[in-house]
Amino acid sequence: MQTNGKAAGKDAKIARHVCGLNLCLCCFLTMGLVWDRMAAPMTGATKVFLLAGQSNCLGCGGYGDSPVPPPYDKPQTEVHFWSEKPLSQENTDQSENRWVPLKTGYGYGLIQSGIWVGSKYKNCFGPEVSAGYRLKQLHPKDDVYIIKYAVGATNLFKDWNPNGSGRCYPVFKSRVNAALKNLRDANRAPEIAGMMWLQGASDAMAGEYTAKQYAHNLENFVVAVRKDFDAPNMPIVIGRYSTIWGTPENNRLLRTAQESVPKVVGHASWISTDDLPVWPQYPPDVNHFNTKGQIELGIRFADAMYKLGKTNRLSQNR
Repeated sequence: MQTNGKAAGKDAKIARHVCGLNLCLCCFLTMGLVWDRMAAPMTGATKVFLLAGQSNCLGCGGYGDSPVPPPYDKPQTEVHFWSEKPLSQENTDQSENRWVPLKTGYGYGLIQSGIWVGSKYKNCFGPEVSAGYRLKQLHPKDDVYIIKYAVGATNLFKDWNPNGSGRCYPVFKSRVNAALKNLRDANRAPEIAGMMWLQGASDAMAGEYTAKQYAHNLENFVVAVRKDFDAPNMPIVIGRYSTIWGTPENNRLLRTAQESVPKVVGHASWISTDDLPVWPQYPPDVNHFNTKGQIELGIRFADAMYKLGKTNRLSQNR
C-alpha cells in the first residue's frame, strides 16, 4: 500500500511536470505566431489609377435603355471609385468625398457639371467600369482604386494646361490630392500605379496651330502630372483618337503626337480607338462610343497599363 502511494505521488509529479511543459510550449508557439504576424509584411498594395480626358472619357456607355452586360451591370465591391459630389437627385448614393464601389452612373451628363440632365443618362459610364474590373483581375492581391475627372469638349492647350490657368487641371489635381489624402488618413499607403488619358479631339478641331502644338503640350502635361503627384515613373497610357476629328491634316498631327509622345516621355504607350463602335445617331452622337465600345476601351486601357507596369518592374529589378 505504501509503495502504491509513493508510485501514485511520483506519477502525479510527472503529470504536473508534463502539463507545465505543455503550457510553456503553448505559450511559446502562441508568442511565435503573434510575432510572425507582427513581422510579416502586408501582401497587398494600394494601387491608384487615374483616368482623365474629355467626352469619350466621361462616357456614353449605358445610354438610354442600352443593356449593360454582366459583370459590369452590378457594383464592383472589390474596386473602389472616388465619388466627389452627388451627381443627381436619382443617384443619391453617389455622395461626396468618399470611396464607393465602382459602378455605372459616372458618365456623360452627370460628372461634368454635377447637374442632372435627364433619366437617359443616369446609367452612363466611361472606360472606368471595364478598366477597373480588368485591373482587379490583373492585380488580384492588391486593392484597386480609380480616380476619374473628365469634361467634355475640353482642350489641352488651355483647359488642361498644367500651369493652372485653365478650368480642368486645377480641379483634377485637387480631386486626386483629396482622394489620396483620404487613403493616407485611413493608414493606407497609396501608390499611383498609372494614368489613362483620353483627350485631343478639341485640339484637332480648334485649328492648325493647336494641332501642331499638341505634341509639345502633351509632353508638358505628362511631366507635370508625374511631378505634381510625386510619381516620376508613373505609367501613362494614351488613347489615340480616330480619324474623324478635325481636318485631315490636323487629325494627322494629333494622332502622330499621341503615337510619338510616349517614346519621348518614357514609361508610356498608346492604344488605338479606331475600331471601337459608336452610337448611330444623336443623342449621344456618332462621335461617342456606345456601350460595347466603352467596355472594350476600358479593357484595352487596363491591359496596356498592366503591360507597362510589368515592364517598369522588370527594369527596376535589373
